Amino acid sequence: MFRLSAIHFTLLGYLVLALGYSVVNPLGEAPDEVSHYAYARYVGRERALPLPEGAARGEVFQPPLYYAIVGGATAWIAEGDFTIKANNDFSLAEKTPNVLLHTPQEAFPYREGALAWHLMRALSVAMGAITVWSVFALARLVFSPNSPLPMAVATFTAFNPEFLFITSAVNNDNLVAMLSTLMLWLLARLIVDASVSARAWIAVGALLGLGVWTKMSMLAFVPLAGGAALVVARRRGESLARLGALLAMPALMVAAPWLTHNWLTYGDPLGWAVLRQVTDAVVAPMGLGEYPAWLWSFFQSFWGRFGGAIHVQMPAPIYVALGALTLIAFAGVVRQCAAGFLPSASRLLFAFLALHLALIALLLIVWANTNQGTDQARLAYPALAPINIFFVTGLAAWMPAHRRELFVRAVGGGMFAFGTIVLVGFLLPLYGPPPRVALDAVPASARKQAFDFGGTIRLLGWEIERTTLAPGETTRITLYWQALTEPREDYWLFLRWRGADGEDVWSKDGTPSAGRDSTEAWRAGDVIAARHRITLASDVAPGRYRLLAGLHRFGTWEWLAIADANGKAAGDAVMVGEFIVEARR
Repeated sequence: MFRLSAIHFTLLGYLVLALGYSVVNPLGEAPDEVSHYAYARYVGRERALPLPEGAARGEVFQPPLYYAIVGGATAWIAEGDFTIKANNDFSLAEKTPNVLLHTPQEAFPYREGALAWHLMRALSVAMGAITVWSVFALARLVFSPNSPLPMAVATFTAFNPEFLFITSAVNNDNLVAMLSTLMLWLLARLIVDASVSARAWIAVGALLGLGVWTKMSMLAFVPLAGGAALVVARRRGESLARLGALLAMPALMVAAPWLTHNWLTYGDPLGWAVLRQVTDAVVAPMGLGEYPAWLWSFFQSFWGRFGGAIHVQMPAPIYVALGALTLIAFAGVVRQCAAGFLPSASRLLFAFLALHLALIALLLIVWANTNQGTDQARLAYPALAPINIFFVTGLAAWMPAHRRELFVRAVGGGMFAFGTIVLVGFLLPLYGPPPRVALDAVPASARKQAFDFGGTIRLLGWEIERTTLAPGETTRITLYWQALTEPREDYWLFLRWRGADGEDVWSKDGTPSAGRDSTEAWRAGDVIAARHRITLASDVAPGRYRLLAGLHRFGTWEWLAIADANGKAAGDAVMVGEFIVEARR
């Protein structure tokens, strides 16, 4: 009879949390997810590679295996009317959480493009589950057979908020992590277990070939696999040439078509030309003084830094506490190694994993001095298993042997709580719709002057932060809206500053909610307070200006007719403020 073990419960907990992250995180808000999704849809539906100038531009240099898997599995789903809409209110300066505008098209029950996207995310979650199991299997080889520490490594991996966030998104790093941990596990078995057959060497070679079809960083496994073959050959007196052939032949057979494609298309097997075409190169290599900030940003993203373009951070004290915990773990690893507490087999595997970690670190440093945006820990997921094994080893070093079971429970419970709190207490409010307020909650300081737009949406009033500015300065206006009926359409707000000469010197077209949701999601009676940012150009002439507001249907300039509180027609735009621009001092 099948019995559930601790690893099964860990995998179940991971699946529940990862799927929760997938539902809470709006589509397209994970790193580069729009490009990953577009690449996968194109490969799945067109059976061809996307062009550099298309929606997948930022990822077209990537090998296609991940995209073929998730895109092929969802090719049967029509895209339908599903639309990816940019959020015109997104601002790096304001750290707006939503890069995209999220509409009821994404609501459950999922359909069309949203269904395809969520199924791709579910496949990524499945890859994450295999990664967790593989990390556990590898840790069982590293530690003694009866050690409880492999479970601590598994839970530490499964419930890390960043791991949950990335593996619940469409991202090829999820397949990279899975293939990497599987390869490390097989190589570790080959090093410590003389009874493992030649088929395991062939399997490593095949996985390496698949890795080349996934991401070129997987080439770091070439010297690692060669080193493992050298160790096994010397320890057991086997032929290094034979082991090398068992690795190289399947690797080359699997990888050759992709390398050949790159050679014929771009002139080099790695496709470096197209990578340079679609990614942002650094202006100059990093100086020594720049590495601490890069490492700190990398450290933050290991634990949890969410979103795509803005990388929303958790509260600073959390990172400080995790930094202290990391220093304790590092000191514990040094203590373990210096004291010789590890069994001989563990020492060999620790050296093997340390070599792999060093190879990935070197690759990341080279990449950081080549391209921008490299301070993201998911790029180190080929070394996720060694990182987590070393971390748990370091913490356990300070715990007496008879307390290890308690330590494992503390790690498992603590990490599960951490992952859950981030999901419910941080991500859910971050990406939630704007809060609805009571009708009588419009502050007394606001100017209350009602205007009805098309009999559907009412502007209750507004409140302006500053009415006197200099060129280049910023002010904000809070607009209070009420849905008179369910709008059922996506209406956009067009704000513009108009001078005495009738010319507009500033304008913004976006959602009435300032990018938090679309009017399609509003229900009759909802009252929404939306804060809009206005930044003047540096060359705006001094003078008096009016701020005008109008609503139109998305994609057209069909304006909603406006009526004042007495039902009198007010045209297609109303004045919601007067401003004075002073000369720059």
